[in-house]
Amino acid sequence: MAKQPPRTTDTPAKARPPKPRAKTKASAPSEEDIRKAAYHRYLDRGAGHGGDFEDWLRAEQELRKKR
Repeated sequence: MAKQPPRTTDTPAKARPPKPRAKTKASAPSEEDIRKAAYHRYLDRGAGHGGDFEDWLRAEQELRKKR
């Protein structure tokens, strides 16, 4: 059985308060929201091949501006 290190104080350890969450994550659009917006952009441009990356980037930018 391993020995426990000696305690340095007689008082119990205090619980730390939870760390606040970063606001940037909360304001970022979800992947599902971006996917839907990009799909609508794809449909608006006639559902042609190519341009999927640009659709995704523009959808993400538009959603970030709204929040």
